[in-house]
Amino acid sequence: MRVGNALGSIPKCELEHGGTYSDPIKKIPRQFDFRATISSGNRIIRLAVECKNLAPECPLVVCGTARSPAESRHGYITARPRNFYDGKEYCDSESFITKHFAANESIYRPGEFVGKSTVRIVTKARGQPAERQEVSSDSDVYESWAQAISSADGLCQRATAFPQVGRQTLFHTVVIPIVVVSDNSLWTMQYDHQGAVSAAPSQVAGCTFYVDHRVGLRRNIAGGYEWGLDISHIHFLTMSGLVTLTKQLSASGTAERPDGLSDVGLWGKWFPKVSPEFF
Repeated sequence: MRVGNALGSIPKCELEHGGTYSDPIKKIPRQFDFRATISSGNRIIRLAVECKNLAPECPLVVCGTARSPAESRHGYITARPRNFYDGKEYCDSESFITKHFAANESIYRPGEFVGKSTVRIVTKARGQPAERQEVSSDSDVYESWAQAISSADGLCQRATAFPQVGRQTLFHTVVIPIVVVSDNSLWTMQYDHQGAVSAAPSQVAGCTFYVDHRVGLRRNIAGGYEWGLDISHIHFLTMSGLVTLTKQLSASGTAERPDGLSDVGLWGKWFPKVSPEFF
């Protein structure tokens, strides 16, 4: 419930807890932990949040490297309501497009740490030799982040039809999948591109993990997707990291990102360019 309380503290947050959605791959019903919708004017951030209780004695280690320019991208959905007037004519149906940003326009900047694999490490018990460590399965963590992505798919579909009829406003929506773990249970290990360790293991409050997931949003007559949204990363956060994120989403101006990188206005980073025009 601490996760729900933290999310619920964000002003103008609509919180859902424990509902179901249809898995887009397996076509079976699944239950999500939390979904949060936060609004700032006509900008909307939707969070698909899954929770995993991890013991500090068996932490999650995210192994990764410096993010490449090709991995540095994110996007949002711009939707318009039925009867929207674009300055020339009224649109008789709701519609949407997606916009993407890359490299230094993206919130995921080149050169920053990005996770590529995960492992659970069983640390030494009290009184045992310091070098005693064992690798544990991370299948339960994989299940959590896979569910976060599946839940995010549903939020993307919801964002395409979000605008209210008659509102003369374009709505811009970002969707972020998040896995929240216990405090003191998240570490990163950075490697260079030759596979050598380039930084000492570090306990963190949050980090990103590259998934390169594309959400198909509208099919064309050939059976493919005419529009899609790239969800390039998921976010691992500790409980403390989530609290920091909620403060960022509640305020504007200079903020500190949960992964320790200085930022000026998280909303501005997710929405670097918001045009009043649909196309």
